[in-house]
Amino acid sequence: SEIKRLFEDPDNAQLLQLTLEGKTRTGRYVEPDFPRPAFLQEVRQPTSAEVGTAVHYVMQQVDLKREITDSTIEEMILQLVANGAIEENVVKRIDATVISGFFATELGKLIQEKADLVSREVPFTMLMKAGNLFEYISKDSDDNLLIHGIIDGFIEFEDHIILFDFKTDYVGNQVDKIINKYRGQMIVYREALEQIKNKKVTETYLCLLNTQENVIIE
Repeated sequence: SEIKRLFEDPDNAQLLQLTLEGKTRTGRYVEPDFPRPAFLQEVRQPTSAEVGTAVHYVMQQVDLKREITDSTIEEMILQLVANGAIEENVVKRIDATVISGFFATELGKLIQEKADLVSREVPFTMLMKAGNLFEYISKDSDDNLLIHGIIDGFIEFEDHIILFDFKTDYVGNQVDKIINKYRGQMIVYREALEQIKNKKVTETYLCLLNTQENVIIE
């Protein structure tokens, strides 16, 4: 969790922080002001993290073997609300066209075409040398980190793998900033997948849903 926090992933907000400059882990973060208790608020607006988590959940529930359109996504979302899987106030902030639009991209079409080879929401655990993550730790150090994570998805071919991860951040004109923000996290995911499957990950995609851009991470 702390590694994911280090890479600033809002979909997995944690209270613990890693401070690289001080080379120490800080304590728990405390807000300077107490928020109003939920029961005093007439309507609680969902946070960006909650909306992002809900979008991820919808992406994982999409039937890859069915035609994907705005209407089929909206129908599925309504069913998830009826089943109690997603809260109604969160659903109001999910744009079905963003999800259906992804499956109109080249990567989205490939995922549907190779549906039988696709795995989604795959948890992993791996040991990684601390020196590969932190500049202040020697590459020769024997210190290891036990990392847990969940890979959004990948397509596993006979001799290689294509990895993809969804992001719901507002991008605007800051694509490069978003790429740099998540590059480290994607490198960890790629290394974990290669260890688990003993296959080369030939393409690693950062899927920016709000702009329908699928960026390859080198």
